[in-house]
Amino acid sequence: MIGASGQVEDLKAKAEKLAEAKVQSILITGESGTGKELIARYIHRLMHGDCSKRCIPYIAVNCTALPETLLESELFGYEKGSFTDAKSDKKGIFEMADGGTILLDEIGDMKMDLQGKLLRVLEERAVRRIGGKEEIPINVTVIATTNRNVSEAVKTGEFRTDLFFRLSTFYLHIPPLRERKEDIPALARYYLSYFATRYNNKVIKGFSPEAEKILTIYDWPGNVRELRNLVERLVVLENAEYILPEHLPAWLTSQPTSTVQPSNGGFTLPDTGISLDEVEKDLIMQALEKAKHNKTLAAKLLDISYDSLRYQIKKFGLE
Repeated sequence: MIGASGQVEDLKAKAEKLAEAKVQSILITGESGTGKELIARYIHRLMHGDCSKRCIPYIAVNCTALPETLLESELFGYEKGSFTDAKSDKKGIFEMADGGTILLDEIGDMKMDLQGKLLRVLEERAVRRIGGKEEIPINVTVIATTNRNVSEAVKTGEFRTDLFFRLSTFYLHIPPLRERKEDIPALARYYLSYFATRYNNKVIKGFSPEAEKILTIYDWPGNVRELRNLVERLVVLENAEYILPEHLPAWLTSQPTSTVQPSNGGFTLPDTGISLDEVEKDLIMQALEKAKHNKTLAAKLLDISYDSLRYQIKKFGLE
C-alpha cells in the first residue's frame, strides 16, 4: 500500500475498518491496473495476521478466464456421477477457502444464472455441490472486484440488482493513478528498488528530478501496472546511475494529459499567481454550481470519479 495521497490514506483506513469488523462480503471497484487484488490481499492479511504459518487460505478466481459451466463447478464443486466426467467427488473453491478469503476477480462479467447461485451462497453462507443434496456451511470472506461500472450494468440488466446491493454494502473504490499523481514518485522509486534487487542491478540508484517530473505529468492509462512494467524495463535495459529523461520512452512526453475542456458555459480558470489547491477548489465549486450540487453530474463535468469528487469536497470543506 504505497502512496502519499489522501485517497490512499483514506483507502487504507477503510480497509483496516473492514478487516477489524471481519465483514464477509466486500466489493472493490477501479480501472484495470489500479491494484484491486493488492487491496484484497491487504485486507486478508489484516484479518488473519501472519497467516502463512497457519495455512489460512486465500484463493483468487478470474471470473472471465473460465466458461460458465466450468466456473460453476470450480466454485461449488460437484458430486460423483453428477455429469459425464464427474468420476469422483470434488470440493469447490468455496469449500477450500473455508476459514479464509476467496477473491472473485472481474465479477462484473459473471453470467446472470451464476450470479443468482452466488447470491444464494452469500445470503445462506452455505454451498451445495453440483448434483448434491447437502448444504455445506462455509465461513469465508468473499471479496469481489470489477473494472466495470456495476451500477450501470444493473441499469442495463447485465448485473443482478439484489447481488449488487448484497455486495456493495461494503465497497472500496480505487481511483486511477491520474487522479492521485502525488503517489507516482513513491511508486516509481519502490518499483525501481524492487526490480534492481530482483535483477541484481547494483548501478541504478534512482530517477533524476526531470525524469520524475515527466513520470508525474503522464496520465498512465494502464495505471499502476503500466508504471510497474515501465520501471522493470528501465532497470533491465538501462545501465545508468540515474534514470534521465532521455532514458524514458518518447510516448511519455508525446501523449497529452487530460484536461477539462471549456465549452459553452464551461469552466473558467482563475488568474495565475494562486496555489494549485486554490485552482482545484475553484473548479470543484464551479462544477457543483453548474450541476446544481448534483455530485454525480459534477464528477462527470470534471471527468473524475464520484469517490474522488467526494474526497475533494471533504478536503476543501465544501460540504
